[in-house]
Amino acid sequence: MLQSIRRSVSGLVAQMNRLTSISSNIANAKTAGHKRQTGTFSELLVQALDDRNVPLSSPQGRFVHGAEYRPETVFTQGDLVPTGRALDIALVGSGFVELSDAREQPVFVRGGSFSLDAGGRLVHTSGAVVPGVTIPVEAQVIDIDSQGVITYAVDGVVSVGGELRRVSFMNPAGLDHRGQLVFAQSANSGEATADSSVVKQGFLESSNVSLLDEMTDLVRAQRVYQANATAVRTLDEMWERSTDLRR
Repeated sequence: MLQSIRRSVSGLVAQMNRLTSISSNIANAKTAGHKRQTGTFSELLVQALDDRNVPLSSPQGRFVHGAEYRPETVFTQGDLVPTGRALDIALVGSGFVELSDAREQPVFVRGGSFSLDAGGRLVHTSGAVVPGVTIPVEAQVIDIDSQGVITYAVDGVVSVGGELRRVSFMNPAGLDHRGQLVFAQSANSGEATADSSVVKQGFLESSNVSLLDEMTDLVRAQRVYQANATAVRTLDEMWERSTDLRR
C-alpha cells in the first residue's frame, strides 16, 4: 500500500514540475529571447531513508518505481524583431555570445539588449560584460557587422572596439540556466567551440514559445495531476479502512 502511495506521489511531484515549466513558458511568451522549457519523464527508483539518510533494509525500504520530470531548454530560433537600437543584438543560427560575469567567469547569451557603462564596457541587461570590447561613451556611431566586429566613430575617426565571440555547444540543452536569459557551460553541454552564427544589429530575438501549444500542454498536465491526486486520495482511504479493520 505504501509503495503505491509513493508511486502516485512521485507522479504528483513530476506533474507539478511540468506545470512549473509550462507556467514559465506562458508568463514569458512575450519576453524577448526567452527559450521554451520542456522536459522528459523517466522512471525513478525511490528508497526510504532513516533520519540519518541511510537506506532502510526493511520491507518498507525496498526500491519503489516512480516518475521523474527532467526540464530541458529548447533553443529553436525565434523570430527577429527590429528595434532600430544600435546595441540590440540577435543571432541567426545556433550560436551564443560569450560574456564575462561578475566573477569573470564565462557565461553565454543568445543576444539581447546591451548598454555602455562609464568605462566604455558593453554590458548586457544581466550585468555581464562583453570581454575585450571598449567603446568610448562619446562615440557618435556604433556599428556591429554580421561577423560581430564592432567599430565606432568619434569626430569622424573610425576605430575598432573589439569583437563579439560567438560559440556553440554540442548539446545546448545541457547548459545551466542562470536566469535573465544567461547560460553557463556544464559537463552535459560539452565545451564551447567557435561558431559562425550571423550577428544582426538592431534586432531582438522573440520568444520561441507557442501559446497554443502551452495551453494544450497545461490542460493535459492538469488532467494527469488530478488523476494522480485521486489515486493518492483513494489509496489513503483504503489504508484508513484497513487500519480500522485491524482494530
